[in-house]
Amino acid sequence: MKYFAILTNQGTAKLANATTLGTQLKLTHMATGDGNGSLPTPDPAQTKLVNQKRIAPLNMLFVDPGDANQIIAEQVIPENEGGFWIREIGLYDADGTLIAVANCPETYKPLLLEGSARTQTLRMALVVSATSAVSLKIDPAVVLATRKYVDDKVIEVKAYTDNQMKEHIDAANPHKQYAPLASPTFSGAPKAPTPTAGNSTTQIATTAFVQTAITALVNGAPATLDTLKEIAAAINNDPNFSTTINSELAGKQPLDAALTAIAALATSANKLPYFSGVDTVTLTDLTAVGRELIAKGAVTDIRAYLGLGSLAIKNSLTAAEVGAVSKAGDVMSGRLAINADGEAVAIKGTVNEAASYVISRDASNVNQWYVGKGSNDSNDVAFYNYKGENRLFLSESGAVFLSPKTGQQLNLGGSQTNISGMVIPSDYANFDSRYPLKNAASKAVNGWFKDASTGLIYQWGTTDAVYDDTLKTITFPIAFPSACVAFLPTLKRSTTTSNPLAMLSVWGQAMSNASANLVFQSNDGNSDARTGLITYWAVGY
Repeated sequence: MKYFAILTNQGTAKLANATTLGTQLKLTHMATGDGNGSLPTPDPAQTKLVNQKRIAPLNMLFVDPGDANQIIAEQVIPENEGGFWIREIGLYDADGTLIAVANCPETYKPLLLEGSARTQTLRMALVVSATSAVSLKIDPAVVLATRKYVDDKVIEVKAYTDNQMKEHIDAANPHKQYAPLASPTFSGAPKAPTPTAGNSTTQIATTAFVQTAITALVNGAPATLDTLKEIAAAINNDPNFSTTINSELAGKQPLDAALTAIAALATSANKLPYFSGVDTVTLTDLTAVGRELIAKGAVTDIRAYLGLGSLAIKNSLTAAEVGAVSKAGDVMSGRLAINADGEAVAIKGTVNEAASYVISRDASNVNQWYVGKGSNDSNDVAFYNYKGENRLFLSESGAVFLSPKTGQQLNLGGSQTNISGMVIPSDYANFDSRYPLKNAASKAVNGWFKDASTGLIYQWGTTDAVYDDTLKTITFPIAFPSACVAFLPTLKRSTTTSNPLAMLSVWGQAMSNASANLVFQSNDGNSDARTGLITYWAVGY
């Protein structure tokens, strides 16, 4: 990694001490330097920058919102300062101790007098074990604010005012110094406009409006009934006057056409009136049998007179009482024979996707076999033998499974068994030597070969030679599923630009199941360019 930031030894010690004692490390200043003209490498032993050009207080110091263990320090260099290169950054505490040091892509900070100027923002990201051990306070009086900082604060203030306005609007009573809109209580003698006579809205009724309404009500009554007292006396002070009147009227026969028709009948002995039409009554003869039935005092006497048994008192008869099988479910003994062409038996569920099957049990009510859809969760159909623990399974996907009991064989009888399509075993270990597994290969310049019977994979390839003593990484044509156990590179041909007679060699090592490293060397000690071709073999599984 070319650019990075680290804690110095002093910074590490101070941060550890603050974490242990529960105190805080106060980061206050950031310094920049030019590294004396070249990019320096941060050293934990540093106590100062290589060549410091500027130091000033921090503008911002905060915990990274995306990483709770990372502290961001930020400084703004104004446009009126500059004239130097920036290649190194240092972070100091309140005691002037260099806590962290970093290098950065070199950039020139110009002065306005040089014909160009800009405000430069520097930022250092520092990973610590406990951000609570670092004080995040900044003195706003001595630093500049970045545009982003100002924008963020504007957004923050707007969000606060928007929230205050929303709470004000959503509040049931934001102005508690005034009477509430719902059920207000007034004191003194509040006034309101008087509605017009007959107004039946929710407008406030003033005393003038009420008095006008009472006067209009009384003016329509006679002098003897123009007060509530007079009206109460008129109804005999009965608080339930309406109920009393209705009770009295209930005892009176109302005028009715049917009753008028009955009253018009010319009655005589042994005659019985009956309605022969709407509001039309006719007389018929009442026979001796009819008179006998009418004379009976109880239903049991009527049944005895008619010679009816106990079944006559039931509204409906059960299947058992008539010797039939109940359609709601029953037990039937004996043989059931159905003589029918086409569909003979249909099973229809009451709920969609519900199980639907026929099951057989022995005399002890133990399951023997079932045929049908045995689950609510799928539309698979099976023929299952509980005794043999084997089944014929017809999947809703269209697949067919023959499943013998564990440890038992699947036997397909007959002189010839034809299977269309491919047979794919789920466990190749059950295949004997007569059925070898299928190998696979890629016959390319950079190719591979898979031995399906052993699981070994052989790979080969070529690559150009690299500079002398320079590491080169190659990627295998395919990654080994588990590991690479052997890697052998060979120098196929090579030349050198300075010593054609030099002895050349190449060696390599597998670094993972997907790659290996190569090194091209010569015995003449030169590191000039080499050209050539390297081939390799790799074995794994």
